[in-house]
Amino acid sequence: MAATVECYEEQGVELATLEAFRINERAIALYETFGYHIVDQLCFLQHIGALETSFRSKSVGENDYRVARGTAHDVRLLSFYQHTAPWRTQWFALRGGQSILVKDALNHTIGYALYERVFDGEGSLASIVLYQCEAAPGRDDADEIVREALDALFAPHDEPCKRTTFNMPRANERVVRILQEAGFTDAHTADGIPFEQVYMVRKGKDDR
Repeated sequence: MAATVECYEEQGVELATLEAFRINERAIALYETFGYHIVDQLCFLQHIGALETSFRSKSVGENDYRVARGTAHDVRLLSFYQHTAPWRTQWFALRGGQSILVKDALNHTIGYALYERVFDGEGSLASIVLYQCEAAPGRDDADEIVREALDALFAPHDEPCKRTTFNMPRANERVVRILQEAGFTDAHTADGIPFEQVYMVRKGKDDR
Protein backbone atom coordinates (compact mmCIF):
# COMPACT_ATOMS: atom_id res chain seq x y z
CA MET A 1 0.00 0.00 0.00
CA ALA A 2 2.82 2.42 0.84
CA ALA A 3 4.39 1.87 -2.59
CA THR A 4 1.04 2.40 -4.29
CA VAL A 5 0.39 5.67 -2.47
CA GLU A 6 3.92 6.84 -3.27
CA CYS A 7 3.27 6.11 -6.94
CA TYR A 8 0.03 8.12 -6.77
CA GLU A 9 1.93 11.06 -5.30
CA GLU A 10 4.65 10.90 -7.96
CA GLN A 11 2.13 10.78 -10.80
CA GLY A 12 -0.10 13.49 -9.36
CA VAL A 13 -3.19 11.30 -9.09
CA GLU A 14 -6.06 13.57 -8.02
CA LEU A 15 -8.44 10.88 -6.75
CA ALA A 16 -7.88 7.24 -5.81
CA THR A 17 -10.71 4.92 -4.79
CA LEU A 18 -11.09 1.45 -3.35
CA GLU A 19 -13.69 -0.83 -1.84
CA ALA A 20 -13.35 -2.93 1.32
CA PHE A 21 -15.72 -5.33 3.02
CA ARG A 22 -17.42 -3.52 5.86
CA ILE A 23 -16.59 -6.24 8.40
CA ASN A 24 -12.87 -6.02 7.60
CA GLU A 25 -12.18 -3.31 10.15
CA ARG A 26 -8.42 -3.91 10.22
CA ALA A 27 -8.09 -3.32 6.49
CA ILE A 28 -10.25 -0.20 6.67
CA ALA A 29 -8.14 1.17 9.52
CA LEU A 30 -4.99 0.51 7.48
CA TYR A 31 -6.36 2.35 4.45
CA GLU A 32 -7.29 5.29 6.66
CA THR A 33 -3.67 5.63 7.79
CA PHE A 34 -2.77 6.16 4.13
CA GLY A 35 -5.26 8.98 3.69
CA TYR A 36 -8.35 7.11 2.53
CA HIS A 37 -11.73 7.86 4.10
CA ILE A 38 -15.16 6.28 3.79
CA VAL A 39 -17.63 8.21 1.64
CA ASP A 40 -20.40 5.64 1.16
CA GLN A 41 -21.70 2.15 1.90
CA LEU A 42 -22.08 -0.24 -1.04
CA CYS A 43 -24.96 -2.69 -0.82
CA PHE A 44 -25.83 -5.95 -2.51
CA LEU A 45 -29.60 -6.18 -2.75
CA GLN A 46 -31.25 -9.28 -4.16
CA HIS A 47 -34.57 -10.80 -5.16
CA ILE A 48 -34.91 -14.53 -5.81
CA GLY A 49 -37.67 -15.73 -8.11
CA ALA A 50 -40.28 -14.01 -10.25
CA LEU A 51 -41.24 -10.41 -9.54
CA GLU A 52 -44.81 -9.99 -8.36
CA THR A 53 -45.41 -6.48 -9.71
CA SER A 54 -44.13 -4.03 -12.30
CA PHE A 55 -41.78 -1.21 -11.34
CA ARG A 56 -43.63 1.26 -13.56
CA SER A 57 -45.78 3.91 -11.94
CA LYS A 58 -49.50 3.49 -12.65
CA SER A 59 -49.76 7.22 -13.38
CA VAL A 60 -47.32 7.00 -16.30
CA GLY A 61 -48.79 6.77 -19.78
CA GLU A 62 -47.53 4.36 -22.42
CA ASN A 63 -46.06 7.21 -24.49
CA ASP A 64 -44.54 9.30 -21.68
CA TYR A 65 -41.17 7.58 -21.95
CA ARG A 66 -39.30 5.45 -24.45
CA VAL A 67 -36.72 2.84 -23.55
CA ALA A 68 -33.73 2.07 -25.76
CA ARG A 69 -31.41 -0.87 -25.20
CA GLY A 70 -27.71 -0.80 -25.98
CA THR A 71 -24.24 -1.71 -24.76
CA ALA A 72 -22.50 -0.39 -21.66
CA HIS A 73 -20.35 1.71 -24.00
CA ASP A 74 -23.39 3.79 -24.98
CA VAL A 75 -23.66 5.66 -21.66
CA ARG A 76 -20.10 6.97 -21.44
CA LEU A 77 -20.80 10.43 -22.91
CA LEU A 78 -23.97 11.24 -20.98
CA SER A 79 -23.59 14.51 -19.08
CA PHE A 80 -24.87 12.89 -15.89
CA TYR A 81 -22.94 9.63 -16.15
CA GLN A 82 -21.45 8.68 -12.77
CA HIS A 83 -17.70 8.69 -13.48
CA THR A 84 -16.88 8.40 -9.76
CA ALA A 85 -18.94 5.25 -9.20
CA PRO A 86 -17.05 2.17 -7.94
CA TRP A 87 -14.63 0.89 -10.58
CA ARG A 88 -16.28 -2.49 -11.12
CA THR A 89 -19.58 -0.77 -11.95
CA GLN A 90 -18.11 1.47 -14.66
CA TRP A 91 -19.03 0.96 -18.32
CA PHE A 92 -15.46 0.03 -19.32
CA ALA A 93 -15.31 -2.74 -16.69
CA LEU A 94 -18.40 -4.52 -18.03
CA ARG A 95 -17.28 -6.54 -21.04
CA GLY A 96 -20.69 -8.11 -21.48
CA GLY A 97 -22.52 -5.13 -20.08
CA GLN A 98 -25.76 -3.77 -21.42
CA SER A 99 -27.49 -0.44 -20.99
CA ILE A 100 -30.99 0.94 -20.73
CA LEU A 101 -31.53 4.51 -21.92
CA VAL A 102 -34.76 6.22 -20.86
CA LYS A 103 -35.83 8.95 -23.29
CA ASP A 104 -38.50 11.66 -23.14
CA ALA A 105 -40.97 12.73 -25.83
CA LEU A 106 -38.24 14.83 -27.50
CA ASN A 107 -35.89 11.82 -27.61
CA HIS A 108 -33.58 13.31 -24.98
CA THR A 109 -31.89 10.75 -22.73
CA ILE A 110 -33.09 11.44 -19.19
CA GLY A 111 -32.01 8.27 -17.42
CA TYR A 112 -29.83 5.21 -17.79
CA ALA A 113 -28.94 1.89 -16.21
CA LEU A 114 -25.98 -0.47 -16.57
CA TYR A 115 -26.53 -4.19 -16.10
CA GLU A 116 -25.53 -7.70 -17.11
CA ARG A 117 -27.51 -10.85 -17.83
CA VAL A 118 -25.93 -14.15 -16.78
CA PHE A 119 -26.96 -17.47 -18.32
CA ASP A 120 -26.42 -20.99 -17.04
CA GLY A 121 -24.87 -23.90 -18.92
CA GLU A 122 -28.19 -24.73 -20.57
CA GLY A 123 -28.73 -21.20 -21.83
CA SER A 124 -31.40 -20.26 -19.30
CA LEU A 125 -31.36 -16.86 -17.63
CA ALA A 126 -29.73 -17.33 -14.22
CA SER A 127 -29.37 -13.77 -12.96
CA ILE A 128 -29.62 -10.08 -13.81
CA VAL A 129 -27.06 -7.82 -12.14
CA LEU A 130 -27.63 -4.06 -11.80
CA TYR A 131 -24.53 -1.86 -11.58
CA GLN A 132 -25.74 1.71 -12.06
CA CYS A 133 -29.12 3.42 -12.37
CA GLU A 134 -29.50 7.19 -12.60
CA ALA A 135 -31.98 9.88 -13.61
CA ALA A 136 -30.83 13.20 -15.03
CA PRO A 137 -30.38 15.77 -12.24
CA GLY A 138 -33.14 18.25 -11.51
CA ARG A 139 -35.95 16.07 -12.85
CA ASP A 140 -39.26 16.22 -10.98
CA ASP A 141 -40.08 12.81 -12.46
CA ALA A 142 -36.86 11.13 -11.30
CA ASP A 143 -38.78 8.33 -9.56
CA GLU A 144 -40.69 7.52 -12.74
CA ILE A 145 -37.50 7.57 -14.83
CA VAL A 146 -35.74 5.14 -12.49
CA ARG A 147 -38.81 2.91 -12.42
CA GLU A 148 -38.87 2.78 -16.22
CA ALA A 149 -35.22 1.73 -16.32
CA LEU A 150 -35.63 -0.94 -13.64
CA ASP A 151 -38.80 -2.28 -15.22
CA ALA A 152 -37.02 -2.76 -18.54
CA LEU A 153 -33.75 -4.24 -17.30
CA PHE A 154 -35.30 -6.73 -14.87
CA ALA A 155 -37.78 -8.04 -17.46
CA PRO A 156 -39.28 -10.52 -18.05
CA HIS A 157 -40.77 -10.23 -14.58
CA ASP A 158 -42.16 -13.77 -14.53
CA GLU A 159 -38.68 -15.25 -15.06
CA PRO A 160 -37.72 -17.08 -11.81
CA CYS A 161 -34.11 -15.91 -11.83
CA LYS A 162 -31.93 -14.08 -9.31
CA ARG A 163 -31.94 -10.29 -9.54
CA THR A 164 -29.20 -8.41 -7.72
CA THR A 165 -27.32 -5.15 -7.37
CA PHE A 166 -23.52 -4.99 -7.29
CA ASN A 167 -21.80 -2.29 -5.22
CA MET A 168 -24.89 -0.08 -5.25
CA PRO A 169 -24.18 3.10 -3.23
CA ARG A 170 -26.54 3.56 -0.29
CA ALA A 171 -26.39 7.26 -1.17
CA ASN A 172 -28.47 6.42 -4.24
CA GLU A 173 -31.49 6.43 -1.96
CA ARG A 174 -34.06 6.53 -4.74
CA VAL A 175 -32.91 3.31 -6.40
CA VAL A 176 -32.42 1.51 -3.07
CA ARG A 177 -35.90 2.54 -1.90
CA ILE A 178 -37.65 1.48 -5.10
CA LEU A 179 -35.90 -1.89 -5.09
CA GLN A 180 -36.79 -2.50 -1.45
CA GLU A 181 -40.41 -1.63 -2.19
CA ALA A 182 -40.31 -4.35 -4.86
CA GLY A 183 -39.15 -6.94 -2.33
CA PHE A 184 -35.36 -6.72 -2.69
CA THR A 185 -33.45 -7.42 0.53
CA ASP A 186 -29.82 -7.23 1.65
CA ALA A 187 -27.73 -10.24 0.67
CA HIS A 188 -25.92 -12.17 3.43
CA THR A 189 -23.07 -14.66 3.55
CA ALA A 190 -23.65 -18.28 4.53
CA ASP A 191 -22.82 -17.23 8.09
CA GLY A 192 -25.54 -14.59 8.09
CA ILE A 193 -23.19 -11.62 7.77
CA PRO A 194 -24.50 -8.74 5.63
CA PHE A 195 -22.69 -8.65 2.29
CA GLU A 196 -21.69 -5.00 2.18
CA GLN A 197 -18.64 -2.94 1.30
CA VAL A 198 -17.43 0.56 2.09
CA TYR A 199 -16.36 2.96 -0.64
CA MET A 200 -13.20 4.84 0.21
CA VAL A 201 -11.46 7.72 -1.55
CA ARG A 202 -8.09 9.39 -1.26
CA LYS A 203 -7.54 12.85 -2.73
CA GLY A 204 -4.26 14.13 -4.12
CA LYS A 205 -2.20 16.69 -2.25
CA ASP A 206 -3.61 19.64 -4.19
CA ASP A 207 -7.22 18.63 -3.43
CA ARG A 208 -6.91 18.04 0.31
